[in-house]
This record gives sequence, structure tokens and C-alpha cells, in this order.
Amino acid sequence: MDNENKALSSAYDQTCSEILPARYDPAAVETWLEDMAKDGWQLTGFDYRFFRTAGTFERSEPRPTRYRLTPLTRKEKEPDPEQRELCELRGWRYAAAISDSFHVWRCDDPGAPEMDTDPVTQAEGYRWLRRRVWRSYLIDLLLVALLFVIVLALPGNGRGFLLNMSENDAPGEFTLWCLSIVGMTASGVGTIRTLRRLYRRLHTGVPMDRPAPYRARQWRTRVLWL
Repeated sequence: MDNENKALSSAYDQTCSEILPARYDPAAVETWLEDMAKDGWQLTGFDYRFFRTAGTFERSEPRPTRYRLTPLTRKEKEPDPEQRELCELRGWRYAAAISDSFHVWRCDDPGAPEMDTDPVTQAEGYRWLRRRVWRSYLIDLLLVALLFVIVLALPGNGRGFLLNMSENDAPGEFTLWCLSIVGMTASGVGTIRTLRRLYRRLHTGVPMDRPAPYRARQWRTRVLWL
């Protein structure tokens, strides 16, 4: 039993999971992944349990590794085989995908050329992603509006159902429910603004700033998730 526990502990020490700092900020995610590689952790995939997105890593030798994110142009689980082969010839290997948003590539060769050298061409890759995020955000807003209409319209012993719920629920439950809706709406607005600024920047020929700050945003994401 002791040997089994030691084996499990050793396996656990060789893997870790870290919450994604910013799902729709590619420069921040790339910097985060590169810092993890410098600390001896290489990306193996992403975990979507418990209402959060986290990167899963395995222990490796600490080394400088470049990571780059490319937006999904459609609903796909893996990149096009021709694109994958072309990237591998240039020194970039496919690592994982962030569901419905980005493909993740890695390169261990410091002399390999960048994946994207033209910001304007790179900006075109974000068109479909922007449309998909907009659609998702509008659907969420419609669902929230429908929920409020239903809650306000339902009778509750001659009084508003919303008022009854605020009085009968556990202390703070109604407030927490409202704050969750506000938080979801604010998160959607923030995501759209981030993608909009990124698209405009690239479309004018200005490349992304790398490295990008991410630690404060990662802590904020952890707190909101908890």
C-alpha cells in the first residue's frame, strides 16, 4: 500500500493543472504557457470540468519554448492536415485546442521563423471567431431577458414571484443570483471588447505585444470561479 501511495504521489508530482488566465487574449495565454515551460511544465491539453477552463501540464526539463495561438476558422477539433504539415516543416508542432476558440502550437527551436509575420493577414483569421462570440453573447442576453420576464410574470400568492423569492430564499442567495447574471453579462462585454481591440490592432498592421501581462487576470479569474 505504501508503494502504491508513493507511485500515485510521484505521478501527481509529474502533472499539474492551472486555470486559463484569459481565454480570448492570445498574447496573454501564450506568455503564460511560455512561463510554464520555463518552470519545467509543458502543455498536454485543456480541462473543462467544474465550469472553468484549465491547462493540463506534464513535468519536463525547463527550457524556452514558444507558444502561438491561431483562431479557429470554423467548428473543428483539429487543424487542416495541410496546415499542420506546413507548420511542422517550419518547426511548429500542434499541441492542443482551446474549445471553440484557438489552436495551440509550440516550437522548441529558437531559430524557427514565426508562424504569422503579417498582422493584417493574421487579423482575417479572427473574423469567424468574432462572429461566433457575438452570436453566443446575444443568445446569452436573450436567455437572461427571457428568465427575467418569466420570473417577473409568475404570480406568487398575489405578489410578485421575484419579491417572494428575495424574501424566502437563504440570506444572500437572491443577491448572489443577481450578481451571477451581472457577472456573466460583464464577462461577455469584456470578451467582445478584447477581440474588437485585437482585430483593429492587427488590421492596422500592428503586431501583438509579447510578452503580455496575465498574472492579475489569472487571479481574478480564479476568484470569480470560486
